[in-house]
Amino acid sequence: MRLPGWFAERGEPTSPELELRVSTLELFFDLVFVFTVTQLTTLLVNGFAEETPAAAAQGGPVEGPLRVLLVFGVIWWMYSGYAWLTNTIPPVRPARRILILLGMAGFLIMALAIPTAFDGGGWAFALGYLIIVLVHAGLYLQATASFVRVVPFNLAATALLFAAGFADGVLVYLLWAAAMVLLWGSPYFIGQKGFPLHPAHIVERHGLLVIVALG
Repeated sequence: MRLPGWFAERGEPTSPELELRVSTLELFFDLVFVFTVTQLTTLLVNGFAEETPAAAAQGGPVEGPLRVLLVFGVIWWMYSGYAWLTNTIPPVRPARRILILLGMAGFLIMALAIPTAFDGGGWAFALGYLIIVLVHAGLYLQATASFVRVVPFNLAATALLFAAGFADGVLVYLLWAAAMVLLWGSPYFIGQKGFPLHPAHIVERHGLLVIVALG
């Protein structure tokens, strides 16, 4: 069965000379991301909870900040990836908007799973992350074949998160750390060639993110 033409349309990349502004959908996306970040407070509060057996089981004073660092490192990578994505392919067509909304759903799944990401809910976090990675790859590949170099790193990190969701003890932290290192270390192997950027859009996007966060 053929997909409708409005959905199967190919997304052409934006010309580097064209002035690009942040869209309303991107602001809505940032709102969901800010909610995801606020969920990190649960991990931090658990880390500084009173030293009772129950509190210790939830993280303790050292593990709480460590969990926040690991989760934030992983989610910020994909948020930045979506900022670059809409910088290259603005969500101005119905098909792109639907896929961006699907990516937002992935962030919402992650947000709801964050409080238990290290206590049995890691698989749900990884599921949300997989949705985000697949949507991101599907849209970005419409703009440039250079993104093929990025996909294996993002999928490998997602696989590590799934493994962490079914592990326990110190191994959970090692798998999360490996995923974060893999993601943030990938540019040294991938390089920046083939990824044009509109600097003004990136600056505006992050400036508005700060405003949304403060609000």
